[in-house]
Amino acid sequence: QRGGPGSQPASPHTPHTPHSPHSPHSPHTPHSPHTPHTPHTPPELPQVRTSSPGVAQPIRPLFLLERPRVLVCAESRPQHQGPLELVSGPERIESGWWDGRAVARDYYVARNRAGELCWIYREPAAPSRWFLHGLFG
Repeated sequence: QRGGPGSQPASPHTPHTPHSPHSPHSPHTPHSPHTPHTPHTPPELPQVRTSSPGVAQPIRPLFLLERPRVLVCAESRPQHQGPLELVSGPERIESGWWDGRAVARDYYVARNRAGELCWIYREPAAPSRWFLHGLFG
């Protein structure tokens, strides 16, 4: 038998892609529970985490929607409880090219009028269509 006490047998893994509803992601809270949050004082943008010195890791939302939601656009701006302001991005995420199910998305962090942060994307093939994929805590 391989492994030691407490080891687990290998099993198929869930794809590490944002379009998979079971994608692992690191939760991150954009502001501490001790920081007052009102529409007049929007939360700070989540800080980039590092896994090792000098290597930045992109931020990820605490909540991922099971299926991304199409966002309505007004004057070419995506809307979610009012117009969204892009505060960071794009971050290009591509996957599935190796198995014939290629997906390419440009992700952004956006803020709505209430100061809530959203994780939105658009696909390079259809840049005028925006989707809501997650919400920061």
